[in-house]
Amino acid sequence: MKKRILAFLFASLMVFLLACPAVHADNTDSASELSYDPNYYNDGIRVIDQAARFSPYTIDDLRQRIAAIQSKYQTDVVILTVPSLDTEELRHYHYRDIRSFAEDYYDYLGYGLGPDHDGLILVINMALYGDENREYCIVTSGKEIDRFQKHMNMMYDRIYSKLSNLDYDGAADTFLSLIETKYKYGFYPPTFGKILISLAIGCLAGAMVVGVMKSKMNTVKVATQAHDYVVPGSFQLRNYQEILLHTAITRTERPQMNDRGGGGGGGISIGSSGVSHGGGGGHGF
Repeated sequence: MKKRILAFLFASLMVFLLACPAVHADNTDSASELSYDPNYYNDGIRVIDQAARFSPYTIDDLRQRIAAIQSKYQTDVVILTVPSLDTEELRHYHYRDIRSFAEDYYDYLGYGLGPDHDGLILVINMALYGDENREYCIVTSGKEIDRFQKHMNMMYDRIYSKLSNLDYDGAADTFLSLIETKYKYGFYPPTFGKILISLAIGCLAGAMVVGVMKSKMNTVKVATQAHDYVVPGSFQLRNYQEILLHTAITRTERPQMNDRGGGGGGGISIGSSGVSHGGGGGHGF
């Protein structure tokens, strides 16, 4: 009886010792890999306000507009605020570059439509703790790289004007409005060629209206001399002289452009996932 008990205890001990290294090895392997489960993190949500900057009404409105953009233009849009770049979704990576963070967040959490992952993401890092800088970044993917790359400075300026006044709802609204305007009109801001075409159409329409009005003025006669327009004896200049009374010089300070802060370059880059991205580097506010 004692032998059976000792054998059972020995077998139990061996099973325990063999199981411990296996558990330890699994934990070690998972810590070295990206914690990524798009079914858990993504869940169709495109406005992720981890830093609690948006009002509930704004979040609902942004999500409805993004859903409409996805359906109508077949492209993805993501708006993300974070209190730090050290987020749960990318917990095993410690980012110092907001652009790399934005690219990985977009790629590894399964955003983007179509085989080229078409879409854009706006990331606002509030840097509420740690030694990070408060900054924002726009990253594009797929067909949106060519569509928006030449407008990137203008987009940053428009969004900065809102963020610098702590208008986070306005910054997100501006981001979506720029996307909607680009798709609706095909250009933003107007190109020089389109401006010339608009001016030409306006001038032609104006000339036609003036021509019609002129044809109805049958009683008007053309005068060939200047004195034909002057009533005789109505103007007599007897004496004249010029007197300088005083001079005044007014100086106005030239307004200075707001500084968006430094950080990062623009152009095309390859994310750690191997996907190409456009956009710009991080900009402070």
